[in-house]
Amino acid sequence: MKITLQHCLLFFVFVVSFSEVSRLYAQNDCTDAIVVCGNSGYENLEVSGAGIQELNGNNSCGSQENNSIWFDITVVSDGTLAFTLTPESAAITEDYDFFIYGPNVDCNNLGESIRCSTTNPQNAGLSSNLTGLSTTETDISEGPGPDGNSFVSAIEVSSGDRFFLVVDRPIGSSNFSLEWTGTATFDNPPVNIVTPGGADISACDTSIPINDGVSEFDLTTNNDAFINGQTNVNISYYETEGDAIADTNAIVNPDEYVNTSNPQNIYVRLFNEVTRCFVTDVFEISVDPGIVAGTPESLTACDDDGDGFEVFDLTSNVNLVMNGAPSAIVTFHRSELDALDGINTVAINYTNQVAYTQETLWARLEDTTDNCFDLTSFTLDVFEDAVATQPNDIEECDIDNDGFFTFDFNALQDITVLNGLDPNTFDVLYYSTEEDAIANTNSLISPYTNTTPFIDQLIYVRVHHLMAPTICYDITSFNLTVSSLPVPTQPVDYEICDDASDGDDTNGFVQSFLLNSKDLEILGDLDADQYSVSYHSSLTGAQTNNSIDVIDKDSPYSNITVDIQEIFVRVENIDNTDCNNSEVSFNLVVSELPTVNPTVELKQCDDNTDGFANFNLFQANEL
Repeated sequence: MKITLQHCLLFFVFVVSFSEVSRLYAQNDCTDAIVVCGNSGYENLEVSGAGIQELNGNNSCGSQENNSIWFDITVVSDGTLAFTLTPESAAITEDYDFFIYGPNVDCNNLGESIRCSTTNPQNAGLSSNLTGLSTTETDISEGPGPDGNSFVSAIEVSSGDRFFLVVDRPIGSSNFSLEWTGTATFDNPPVNIVTPGGADISACDTSIPINDGVSEFDLTTNNDAFINGQTNVNISYYETEGDAIADTNAIVNPDEYVNTSNPQNIYVRLFNEVTRCFVTDVFEISVDPGIVAGTPESLTACDDDGDGFEVFDLTSNVNLVMNGAPSAIVTFHRSELDALDGINTVAINYTNQVAYTQETLWARLEDTTDNCFDLTSFTLDVFEDAVATQPNDIEECDIDNDGFFTFDFNALQDITVLNGLDPNTFDVLYYSTEEDAIANTNSLISPYTNTTPFIDQLIYVRVHHLMAPTICYDITSFNLTVSSLPVPTQPVDYEICDDASDGDDTNGFVQSFLLNSKDLEILGDLDADQYSVSYHSSLTGAQTNNSIDVIDKDSPYSNITVDIQEIFVRVENIDNTDCNNSEVSFNLVVSELPTVNPTVELKQCDDNTDGFANFNLFQANEL
């Protein structure tokens, strides 16, 4: 198997982890050299930049770092150290060099290279751009330019020998592969027997807020599976592959790790403290949405006794929260923390805690098969009950007598109907039918004009709580009447001759006026069953219908001013006394009795002396 290195920006590279290729992170300097582990080679290595210049004056091939990468090689078994470097592109212009230092040197004291090749394949007229260490070569250095054939002699090595290999590309842009061809072997990396997906962890969403895809994970549950009894191997976890390869930003508390996305990759690094070999792998953590609570209904109640407390039956929300889950239980709690911990459950028949104050209850839906749970909440409200006080009927006089009138219900009736209820809390609406009032549909717009002239109409009134209109409401009604304005007929004066009813028939007073005798004359075409007539001694009395100036029309009446008295008439609608007319009047007239000469003598001659004669009595009139 070949290991693939990818040298990227910030000098990230790739290395095989077990049977798969994963990323390896290294800089292109000696101190960041890639530790060679296993006996496979590398593929698709990319080089870019030189880092610190470490080749000046310490090689016989006359070159320095241009685009380089370093390898740290420790030999485990005796044999030959040999390799073949193959550029990815076969173009002869691709020029790769290499330098080997050792054995057993360190980066601060590399000494002189023991092998190097800086041959330019194009200048040397070669047919191939490959280079490396070969067991068939005898020279230990070659180049630069046209000198050599790009291969130098393999190295006989012993167990424990340590070397540094530098690969550099002075010309070209191609990546390269590296294949070990000698008999020497290297330390093996730690062994990972976990199959892909075998270390994945799923957890219930058990932290507030629930259903946000975030939970706490114990990553260390995978320790034994990854290490598998290997000695001198430690394990650490990372959020990125680059961090795992570079051993930076390890997760500090892997047994209490909270995911940052869902799902999320977690990278594991197995590091052999003796050989310095490591491998990385990846597994997935995911928050299991598990059981999902349904949406409960917020519950409301009208306070029928005025204390602000009601008993709520929570049963209706049990099935809603359960949402069809087959193996689940529902409990209710007063706080989210109690629901999260599954403690302090409340009774299914629950009384709110604070009068007229909205309260939130939390429902916990727990799956009894895997202990995953979900939380949801709903509110409880107790509202002041609506009581509609029946108002007085409205009677209006139709001045133009067309039978229609416009009524401002809000101005006329709202205050009476509310009877002290807060108008900011309760609404008053008006309807033409009781069905509409109950259903709260087709409310009348105020001001309102009646639809049928001179026909009484029953108006229904609905009072409801603005926050709970469907349950906290009451209905009452009142009658709407449009009365016609009476137009009386002007009567003639009521004249009576002076008589002796008061003891004197010459004083201009009589005691025999019966005013009700004028009723039909005054009413004219008006219905006597609908309109009444009253008589008054003053205009103010007629207009105000006061008891001082009203005259008893059914009893004989004596005028109070000599000879003539003006009588003021009031005609009013019996159904609506405000609908009246006092614009007509007439006079009571006491007429003087004639004075007759008590003795009148008529004389006539008796022409025939028989004692009889014809008299013209008209001749007595003047006498």
